[in-house]
Amino acid sequence: FFRINRMYQYTGATHAGNISARVTSSSGTQVGYMLAGSARGHGGFFTIPAGYTAYILYGDCSSYKNGSGNVSGQVDMFTRTPNQVTTPFMNQFVAVVANGQYRNEFNVPLRVPEKTDIDVRFNPSGNATTVTVNWEMILIPN
Repeated sequence: FFRINRMYQYTGATHAGNISARVTSSSGTQVGYMLAGSARGHGGFFTIPAGYTAYILYGDCSSYKNGSGNVSGQVDMFTRTPNQVTTPFMNQFVAVVANGQYRNEFNVPLRVPEKTDIDVRFNPSGNATTVTVNWEMILIPN
């Protein structure tokens, strides 16, 4: 595989253990993850389908450390267009998540061309046990 946008369990009983999708081997870079019993993977990444342009309306992030309340940190939205596959992701947006929650509504939707990879990363100032990243976009056929 080259990209993973989603991981789902379609048949059978709910899986009992965590499932990791990794590049190359069981010790390779983790590119997907499903918690035990969730039947669905979660990740802050997406690739815009060929033939579409995305317009991102908003993004939000939150973090929580069990028993210790909120954790602050930095959230970054990176993109990489198809002609940049061998280069690093470019940072498109940076925000500090204070008190565990942040929401950004773009006054003008952020335009993301077809085949662009989006990767939203959260770097906590402490050990966060739960982190959420969401964004809403509209896909328009080219």
